[in-house]
Amino acid sequence: RTWELNYTSNYIIDNYRPLACLYTVIIDELKTFWDRKYRNNPLTYESMYEMIHGHPLPAVTNEWTFMLTLRQLTPFLEKKRINRTVVNIQGNPHYATNYDRNKHLTPARIYMLWHNEHIYKLSTNNVDLGQHFGRHTPTS
Repeated sequence: RTWELNYTSNYIIDNYRPLACLYTVIIDELKTFWDRKYRNNPLTYESMYEMIHGHPLPAVTNEWTFMLTLRQLTPFLEKKRINRTVVNIQGNPHYATNYDRNKHLTPARIYMLWHNEHIYKLSTNNVDLGQHFGRHTPTS
C-alpha cells in the first residue's frame, strides 16, 4: 500500500511545511472549527507557534523552525482539551490521552501514526484505521 498525504485544509494544501508534521496534523484537523470559535486568532503555523512557544515566530526562520516533539505540544493540547491517539506502524498504541471533551472543537480526538520519528495524520474513521493496519476495528 502506498501512503499518501491526506490533508484536507486549503490552508495546509497551500502552505504545507514538510518538517512541521505535528503543526500540520493539528492545523489540518482543527482549522475549520478553530477559526469559527476563535475568529480573531485563526489557526496558522505562525499563530500555533506563538501559542506553543509563548513568543512570535522569529524574523529569520529555516526548515527546522517548526520541528516539534509530542512533549512540546502536550501543554497546548492539554489546555485546549484535545485528545490524541498515536500508534506505531504495527498499529500498537504509542500514546493516548483522555481529557474531558472540548465541546467547541471538532474532532474530539486526533489520530496519528508515529514512524521513523515522524508523525502522519490518520483517518478518524475506525474502519479506515483497521484497514490501514490490515485488521478489522469495530465501529461501535
